[in-house]
Amino acid sequence: MTASGLNIRQLCTEPTVTVKVGPEEKQFYVHKTLLTHHSEYFRKALQPGRFKEGQEGIVCLEDVDASVFGVFVDWLYRQTMPVSAGWGVTEVTKLCPSMMTRCNLLACLFVLADRFIVPKLKPDLTKLTVTFFNTFTGVPNHETITYAYGNLSPHSPFLQLLADAYCKNWKPSRDYKEWKSVGELPKDFFRRLVYRYARPDSPLRDVPLVASKYVAEPPAPRDSA
Repeated sequence: MTASGLNIRQLCTEPTVTVKVGPEEKQFYVHKTLLTHHSEYFRKALQPGRFKEGQEGIVCLEDVDASVFGVFVDWLYRQTMPVSAGWGVTEVTKLCPSMMTRCNLLACLFVLADRFIVPKLKPDLTKLTVTFFNTFTGVPNHETITYAYGNLSPHSPFLQLLADAYCKNWKPSRDYKEWKSVGELPKDFFRRLVYRYARPDSPLRDVPLVASKYVAEPPAPRDSA
C-alpha cells in the first residue's frame, strides 16, 4: 500500500497523465489515480467526456510555479512534506529554486492546495508553518503576506495564522528591511493586527501558536434575505 492507502501493484498498472506546468511547460507524468484521489480539481478536469483534459490526458497549468508543483507531486507519492521547518535558504532553494524562504514556499504550497482543492495537504502545511514560527523568531515577510492575502479566500485560517505569527514574533529589529513598504500590505492583514492588539485577553508575544486553531475553515457567511 502507498502512503495514500492505494495499492502499489494496482497503481503501477494505472495510466499516467501529463501535467504541463509554468510558462516553460515543464512536464510531470503523474498517476491519474493519485491526482483524482487527492484533488477535486483534477478529479473533475480529468473526467472522460467532460473536458478535453479528460480525453487527452493532458492538463496545462501555465500560471503555476513548476518547482512548487514538483513539491506537491512529491507529497502525492510520499504523503509527507519534503520540507523541514528547520531548513535554511540553501535547502529551500535546492528543492524549489524560485523560493528564497521557507515561509514563501509554505504559503505557495498552501495556495496551490487551496486552488486545486487538496484538503488532506492543508493540515500538513498548517502544522509545518506553526512549527516554523514557534521554533524561529522571524515574521512572515511582506512578499508572503501579499501573495497569501491575494490568492486565498478571506475565510482561510491560513491568513489568520500569518497575522498571529506576525504579532507573536514582531520586533522593530526583525522587520527593518521591509518597513518602508509596510503601507503596501493588504488592508485585511492590518485589520487582523488591529483586532489582535485590541483584545485584552489575547497575549501577543511569546505564546506558542496552536495548529488546531487554524485547521478548520469556517463556512462563508450567507447573504441575508
